[in-house]
Amino acid sequence: ATAGPNDLHLYFLDAAGTAPQPVDAVEVTASTTDVAPRRLPVTPVSTNHVTVAGASLPSAGPWTIEVTAIQAGVPLVFTTEVPIR
Repeated sequence: ATAGPNDLHLYFLDAAGTAPQPVDAVEVTASTTDVAPRRLPVTPVSTNHVTVAGASLPSAGPWTIEVTAIQAGVPLVFTTEVPIR
């Protein structure tokens, strides 16, 4: 990933990573040392796939992406760090 607009695709799978796992809603935030967490616009593609088109990650360095997925009324939250060049 490079500084500037980036596309994200998120696929939700079962614990084995082999079967699609539908979710009811998804929220994605991005932050870095100099940028407070901000919500990114999510577009559903299917019941287990969403995309964020043109996410603005304007500076190089590690960005934290936090994903909250709702499944059967239960929130599932996970984070990952993405190095932006």
